[in-house]
Amino acid sequence: PELEALLGPDAGEQVVAALARRLPGPLAVHTLQPRERLVFLLGGQLLYHRGAAPDEHIEPLLLGELRRDLADVDVVALPTVDGGSEQQWMLFELCYADYRPQVLVLGIPASEAAEVVEGQPRSSPEVVTAVVERAQRWCRENNCELVLLADARLSEALLTALRSAGADLALVEVTPNATPMEFARQLAAAVAGLLE
Repeated sequence: PELEALLGPDAGEQVVAALARRLPGPLAVHTLQPRERLVFLLGGQLLYHRGAAPDEHIEPLLLGELRRDLADVDVVALPTVDGGSEQQWMLFELCYADYRPQVLVLGIPASEAAEVVEGQPRSSPEVVTAVVERAQRWCRENNCELVLLADARLSEALLTALRSAGADLALVEVTPNATPMEFARQLAAAVAGLLE
């Protein structure tokens, strides 16, 4: 149960990948290595994988947008399919904080408050607020910029909590019906200036 809570059900080889600090992406497997600039995406694949093809994933699309001006940037995303904010933060803090990103994107997916057990949602406005506070603290202590990201179909209660908790942070609200490229451009606009 603890591994499922951390890595999601049927995690398979993600257990070994987390121990080795490897992150399988849509186009490459990322490993710990020195980078000038790194953007780390939390939020799960339901948020970032916007279509069937690898080129519809926000990770490579954002990378392409950022590399127009910054050749030495990389983008990685946690591989959890259905990630909630608390699970994503736990996984990052326990297994992947060694990546030391310059920008951390805390994405809140539309499925954040999905029912998981006996009709109980896995999240709430209080959980989102607490995760944002933990991420802010970690970023302050590790010289990292934090960007908040709200999925287009995020519930009003969770969106209000996110806006309130991150009042002094960059907040990207994904436009309804945005194409993967439009999504990546919205995120790039918020992230690019924080990498310079």
